[in-house]
Amino acid sequence: MPQAKGSLAQLLMLMEPTFNTAPTGAIVGKSKKVYISSTSLAYSRGNEQSKILRGGSRHPTRGLAGSADVGGSIPTELQATMALLYAAMGSVSITATGVTLGAALTTPTFAYDWVNQVVTVTCGATHSLAIGDTVEIVATAPTIMNGTFYYPVIDVTSTTAFKIRVPMGGTGTITMTSVKKCTAGTFTYVYKAGGALPSYIAEVGYPDIGKYFKYTGVTNSKFGMTINPTGVVDVSSDWMGASETTASNSFETGTPIDNTKITFDSSMLAAADMKEGGAATALIKSVSFNLDNILDGDTFVVGGGGVRGGINPGVYQITGNITTIFTDLALYDKAKGSTESSLDATFKKGSGDGTSGNESIQIVTPELVFTPKAPGVPGSGGVTATYDFTGDYTDNADATAFKIIVKCTQLPGNVI
Repeated sequence: MPQAKGSLAQLLMLMEPTFNTAPTGAIVGKSKKVYISSTSLAYSRGNEQSKILRGGSRHPTRGLAGSADVGGSIPTELQATMALLYAAMGSVSITATGVTLGAALTTPTFAYDWVNQVVTVTCGATHSLAIGDTVEIVATAPTIMNGTFYYPVIDVTSTTAFKIRVPMGGTGTITMTSVKKCTAGTFTYVYKAGGALPSYIAEVGYPDIGKYFKYTGVTNSKFGMTINPTGVVDVSSDWMGASETTASNSFETGTPIDNTKITFDSSMLAAADMKEGGAATALIKSVSFNLDNILDGDTFVVGGGGVRGGINPGVYQITGNITTIFTDLALYDKAKGSTESSLDATFKKGSGDGTSGNESIQIVTPELVFTPKAPGVPGSGGVTATYDFTGDYTDNADATAFKIIVKCTQLPGNVI
């Protein structure tokens, strides 16, 4: 009997329009291949030990099944085309240059669910869109949609209606000039933490033995990365989900979307593009960023079959640390005085303008406070200092405690 090989395993993901619910529209060829180092995403279920006494015997009786849990980690590398970024942040605003557009859709109207950041667009004629397509909307209201922006189609509910995801922060109604399908362009994605977290179908597959584990309601719990002087930027992510089904065939009966692997490494971070407090610094040896969405998965109810009925994000937290070459007291004094600072790191391929081969990614914590800790004397070598930090949103113009900006040519419907 052949053994499954990790080298041939795959992870596919597809956004759910609502928690633990598959899209209404056709999903053939709409899942996304996720490039991973490994994954521990899995189903587990405890056994509740029985406390029944047999009488006349000390032998235990058989226990009963406990609640089901779906969870695990998905480690990978920092990439320009990661669906994981949107999964962790929950909000993205997308602009573009050099776009290719179709004809304007006929008399669209909008139903705006601003809490869940979903807009249902209903047209006066057949729209011919599919899940994973991208639309350009020119609008004047609400403020977050004022201008020309690009949105992923996350579901198609009829030949005249479809759903898109929009950024956080909107209220009221949408005042629109035009809606058109977009098929190409160079895009700038501005991801911000704090949005309504999407959930996903995530399938761990072993094609060499024909076994597939499909998980639903999969939601990002934690996301982090570590930047070192050399090498790739390792990315960690933890997940929580609702249920599992197993099969001998993938739920994806077509060819999944493959955005290719566009990885950034430390050589693509120039000294001028590593900033602390808004100024370039050549003293940082390593920096880590961690986002915790503080998920509440305790949503098991009587009659729910031991399956989570939902996942509730809490007030997210931004933490991390930097290790620096110790040369003076500037950072230590800043930490001791609880003086606000920021961190900003931009990786660039080529020019970094977002065209093919020139992708870029920028990681920003706009407001943070370092924790003071004297460096000590670890030995006879060079002395370093490590400062933990916590990020917050108080008054920065980005209106978030953490943002990531990506420039690339991959369409929003393919990436998100």
